[in-house]
Amino acid sequence: MLVDDGAVLVLLPNDTIDLVALHKLVEAEYGCCDPPVFAPVGGDSWCFHAAPWFVSVRRDRNGHWPEAYEAACRLADGGLAFVLAPRRGTSGRVVHNLDGFPVLALPLVNERPLYPPGPSLEECAQLAEMLGELHAATTEVELPRETFNLRWERELRAGTDRALAGAAAAGPFGAAVTTLVRENVETIEALTADAASVRNECRALDPALVITHGEAAGNLLATTSGELNLIDWGALRLAPPERDFAGLRDFGYDAGGRPILLRFYALDWILSEIAEYVDEFTRPHADSIHSADKWRELRRYLPSDVMRAGSRGRLSGPAGDAASASSSAASCASSSACACGAF
Repeated sequence: MLVDDGAVLVLLPNDTIDLVALHKLVEAEYGCCDPPVFAPVGGDSWCFHAAPWFVSVRRDRNGHWPEAYEAACRLADGGLAFVLAPRRGTSGRVVHNLDGFPVLALPLVNERPLYPPGPSLEECAQLAEMLGELHAATTEVELPRETFNLRWERELRAGTDRALAGAAAAGPFGAAVTTLVRENVETIEALTADAASVRNECRALDPALVITHGEAAGNLLATTSGELNLIDWGALRLAPPERDFAGLRDFGYDAGGRPILLRFYALDWILSEIAEYVDEFTRPHADSIHSADKWRELRRYLPSDVMRAGSRGRLSGPAGDAASASSSAASCASSSACACGAF
């Protein structure tokens, strides 16, 4: 279960995680440490402080690729100082297993919260420089490659069909999402068609691929000593650099990039968010803080007049107008649960 901590959605403790076994695993791999204490900072993992380690027990909604963490570890070892990556244990592994849960450990640092409202323009400029180094780096680890597939398409179609058929019985937001989708089905269809067209153009462009983070703008960690680090490396992929540049626009920063590729990643983000929320509310669900926050997030993308106004930073002008950048930055930071330390 997730709970709204006032800034981002974070996971609540998971009683199925054996803390004694987790402590033994971390000590076996990394040496003596404090017993793990749950820290409510992760939207896609259950996080623990086990000084001197930050331990992440993964729950990756969109899949889990151990190769991504291995590559991040090698990038850090290779000299990219801003890469705050999981450390390799005595077994030689970066990703460990605890009763079926992937487990990572990285140094516990003193951080200065960035979210909300997100990085400043100066910090975005620093991030752009960091991304330049990342995009110029190489790795021998075989990473997933961008294919421009519409990863959300099946989920969105199924959720929309359930809403159109009537999902009032699904839970407290079932009737509302039924109405919302019915009122905005043309918008959803238009965005989906736009994404398919843009995907075809991107494939025809056949752009060169570089190492990309995927959600860099939402995963900056600032330390109390003034350093900026990048965290949460599970979505590492070979892709055009625009995959990383698109997210910076949410915070009012224009890192450049080819418009058609920026458009693809903007639509990919928005439609994946709509797909996730519509899917959730057309399935059995409870009345909770989590559901209420997800509903607020869905209403940031719909109704259709919001989309026509281009209020999302990624879909507006070169860097988005100030108002749209502000509103979309808050939304993206919340919906992706990428606060400092949210691994």
